Amino acid sequence: MKKKVFLNYFIYCCLFFSSGIVDANTANITTQKEKIELIYQQEIKYIMSVQQIRVDELWALKKISQLSNDDALKKFIDIKSSAIKHDPFLLLLDNKAKKMSLPLDSGKGSQKLFHFMMAPFGQPAKRAFGFTKEFLAYELTGYLLAHQLLVLEWAEQMGSFDTKSFSQRKKELLNKLYKEQNNDSVFSDLYAERAAILLNSKTGKRKEHEQWIDNMIESRQKTGGWSEFELKQAFDGEPALIKPGNMHTRVLVLWAMQIYLNQYFN
Repeated sequence: MKKKVFLNYFIYCCLFFSSGIVDANTANITTQKEKIELIYQQEIKYIMSVQQIRVDELWALKKISQLSNDDALKKFIDIKSSAIKHDPFLLLLDNKAKKMSLPLDSGKGSQKLFHFMMAPFGQPAKRAFGFTKEFLAYELTGYLLAHQLLVLEWAEQMGSFDTKSFSQRKKELLNKLYKEQNNDSVFSDLYAERAAILLNSKTGKRKEHEQWIDNMIESRQKTGGWSEFELKQAFDGEPALIKPGNMHTRVLVLWAMQIYLNQYFN
């Protein structure tokens, strides 16, 4: 069951959506800021029309709502969050949700990765700290590198344990992610995820940030949203096909764009 939940949330089951959103690039707008604002209006309207949305996506939307001060989005998140029961990642949205009991042994393969991802929401705190320390010691790339940083972000949000001892490792991971981003000019869900994490941590220069955002704008489909993406990646000797789903990409792009607007235009 735990393995199934992990695959649903962090190796990502594929979600298929379609929309009739007008292409922002064909509208009578000229500046990057205007394009971002129009894309936000169109994409949020679509997102708020869907029935199924995952906890990790709602968490990113919550971050977006705090930056955009969008009351309608905040209400949408509250409604969707209240309908979720017994999800192991629910603490991302509800600080009163129950913590998961972490096992003595983290396991192998995807089970191990699931327990590492759950560490910020698990107990006892000493074991949660140990799992996090073990996870951060891995030299990873791609989605797994990004999720090492997300685990730290979640641990800081939860106050699960003192994260000060990880500050140097966090810098190393951010630098590694930053190099990956600047060596990759092809838009993908991973590209958007890296951009959101790096912008959120204020890593990189404004010119680079502008390029990342321009790439997102130019990669948007004429009917709205971004393509479906997949990537093969292995952890602890166990391979997996990662399919984030279109909704995941949408919220990551909007989060990156809102951080960018907040950082440079507010």
